[in-house]
Amino acid sequence: MVDSAPLPGLASQLYAAVTAPEQWPALLLRISRLLHCEHGIVLTRASWHGDEIFWASSGLKEAEQARFRSSYSAQLGTPMFERSASYHEIVRPAKGFRSMNAVLGTPAESPTHATLIGFCRSRATSDFTAEETGLLQALLPDFSAALELAIRLRNAESTSHSLRAVLDVLDAGVVLVDAAAQPHFINRRGARLLGQRDGLTVSAQGLAATVPSKTAALRAAIAEVASRPAANHFGACTRRLCVPRGPLRTPLLLSVLPVARCEGLAGTPAKAAIFITEPDARASMDADLIAESFGLTRRAATVAAHLGMGLDLPDTAATLGITIGTVRAHLKQVFEKTGARSQSALVLKLRSYSRTP
Repeated sequence: MVDSAPLPGLASQLYAAVTAPEQWPALLLRISRLLHCEHGIVLTRASWHGDEIFWASSGLKEAEQARFRSSYSAQLGTPMFERSASYHEIVRPAKGFRSMNAVLGTPAESPTHATLIGFCRSRATSDFTAEETGLLQALLPDFSAALELAIRLRNAESTSHSLRAVLDVLDAGVVLVDAAAQPHFINRRGARLLGQRDGLTVSAQGLAATVPSKTAALRAAIAEVASRPAANHFGACTRRLCVPRGPLRTPLLLSVLPVARCEGLAGTPAKAAIFITEPDARASMDADLIAESFGLTRRAATVAAHLGMGLDLPDTAATLGITIGTVRAHLKQVFEKTGARSQSALVLKLRSYSRTP
């Protein structure tokens, strides 16, 4: 007889394992013991012969796990009758013989992935009873839902890492905050700007301006934007303001936008995104990209980059250690290749090649 009383607890443990993957082995061990099995596995692939998406097991040594998870195992397929290669090369070395398996997601139903759930006994044991089979069948709907959630969460976390990487290479500082102005994500440029404590800073009370009166305006903008849905009309919900910095420095320009859900940043309870720009930051130029785009020599592209940054001919010559005559010779080639007829026109043409340090 199999006790069905643990079913509600097992279902709860399945859903708990969605956000705590380390619980899967203990869960499978518990089910294995209820079914009088030596080991249990859950294996999800992109297709029946595709890449692994999800794996959990109990009662298997590392070498045995490796055989079940190998691409060779996927090529052998799921049949495990006694004369099959999959039995002799995968199951038998793990001392398995009698197995109860469930398949989730046939190719017609779920073309994105396919799952095998298996619990196995040794040859010396009796076959599975109807009650034992019924226990696994009763758990299958919860198994299916929990695995789908686990896979989606893993994909979201992967997307989160990708989005963070994208935000980190932006020229603008980016800070994601909740309605109380507490930061939940800061990209690299934002961290550098906040680290200067010139215009903006972070305290125990959250994001703040170094001028108290501007802190109040900033917090009010965040609270207003955070209360609005982000689905439509971003422009109407955006608030713009500037915060002053030290002497001889232009203020930082802030754009505060609503963020209703940060789907790409899993677990981030942010409600507003703040983009920070420095009007007085001197942009550098990507000389390699300029050379490739316009068919310039590396030296001519370097001259173009310096002129595009706003340097005049003498400063460019001094920086590169060449004569003004050499700069003029390169500039002639730059004008011919880019179609610009003046340095101001060249600056406009090259502004897309800038990268703020």
